[in-house]
Amino acid sequence: MDKQSSGANSNETAPSSAAGPSKDSALEIKKKRKESKNCGLKKCFSALVDRKQVNLELEVARLMLRKELNIDLTTLPSELGESMPYMLVHHIRSWPGWLQSYKYYSGEIQFKNWYEQFETFIMNKLDEDINTTYPAVRKEIEEEEVVEKSLKTDQGTQTEVLAPKDFAPFSLQVTGKASMLNTLVFTDSGEGDVIMKQHKPLYWTKSQISNITAEQLLTWPHIGMHFVCPVLEFSRHNKHEYNRYVSIVSSSLPVLNIDRIQQMKILDKNKERFVLSLDHLTEMLSELLKAIKIVYPDLKDWTPFLAGINEFLKDVKEMDVIRRVRGKRQPTFALNTCALFNIGNGQYFRNKKLSKGQPTRYDIGYTEIIIPKIELNFISMDYENIKKYIESLKNFKSGTNLNPGTFSLPLITYSCNYCKNDFQNIDQVVKHLVDEHYMDQDVLCMKCKKSFKIFELTKTRWTHNCPKTANPK
Repeated sequence: MDKQSSGANSNETAPSSAAGPSKDSALEIKKKRKESKNCGLKKCFSALVDRKQVNLELEVARLMLRKELNIDLTTLPSELGESMPYMLVHHIRSWPGWLQSYKYYSGEIQFKNWYEQFETFIMNKLDEDINTTYPAVRKEIEEEEVVEKSLKTDQGTQTEVLAPKDFAPFSLQVTGKASMLNTLVFTDSGEGDVIMKQHKPLYWTKSQISNITAEQLLTWPHIGMHFVCPVLEFSRHNKHEYNRYVSIVSSSLPVLNIDRIQQMKILDKNKERFVLSLDHLTEMLSELLKAIKIVYPDLKDWTPFLAGINEFLKDVKEMDVIRRVRGKRQPTFALNTCALFNIGNGQYFRNKKLSKGQPTRYDIGYTEIIIPKIELNFISMDYENIKKYIESLKNFKSGTNLNPGTFSLPLITYSCNYCKNDFQNIDQVVKHLVDEHYMDQDVLCMKCKKSFKIFELTKTRWTHNCPKTANPK
């Protein structure tokens, strides 16, 4: 998300304005109300255009909202109403049009047209704050408070939840076919409009198709897997976060501060929860894998189970939720728990621009900031009967008549979280990616700015040798 303020210190932008609490007497406030008819949004804009310092009093900002922008603060929730003057100032500062001030000073754009663009932007942003952003943030806060309260009363609590996201004045939501998203670019029409176009897609190569591994698919964007058998069930889904926005190419990248573990919640409050250490999980699941290999001696059939269970154990290790188990501090994970975490503990980005003629620092840029995330669901485990089930698998012989009600083999299925499709095997997943998604374009590390191919990052669980270390949380 873009948290930037539109160059308040730039030579080509307007000086900053600030709203603050007024200490004036009632008589002075009354005088300001009277003067506000001649000191409204347009006059504020004119002063900023002339590069004058503007000290916008809180009471005047409220009058602007009420009289000129038709926002009745008394009808809004109190916390939103109190924040609206500050939001107004924020949007005034962050208007992208300040970066085109050179067009006004050179006579390319008239004051009237420029102000109309400014006023439309302010009205749209305030409307978005009231009807979209605030309800979404309020809902997010309420949901997190419920989860946090439930976790605090449960002994299996392993982490805290994140605070709500900040407002993002230039955030952009793009919908469409998966094959389209990787090819989007934006360009300036030359008349101030932004046009969306598509570049030539990046096709999968034969080498990539034939050499992609089960481990890579399990960390591929949008791909999920589900493991189920009578004594164990878990799922993993790649739910990478994509923050897309349009900005001027000379703008700096926003800084996104994120926790390693984004969210932790109980799956079913009516079912039991208990904590298992990584050592104990590794021991049990290693025995389960050996038994599955007896059932599926063909390497192609056994590899998906090996990859799925190994990635599950790596998730537990990477989240590094430490508890003392039998006097020893070690990574743990709780049954009946869903965790969303930043796999690889990194962030990546793509910058795309398509300019007409000679490129300038005022070209429109389309940026994607990508936070790789895994949602891990440890759904169930029959701890008492898992050893018995492992022995049954070891004694299993293909073709034996078994009662489906008492015995079933382990099963892995796959899904595309974006397209909502399910698949029975790896070959079907690969075919879907090749047909529908194209190969993901390269990304750059937010810290070291080195470029990496998605095909390589998925081999290493989205990690690389980065000289810039992350700030510890």
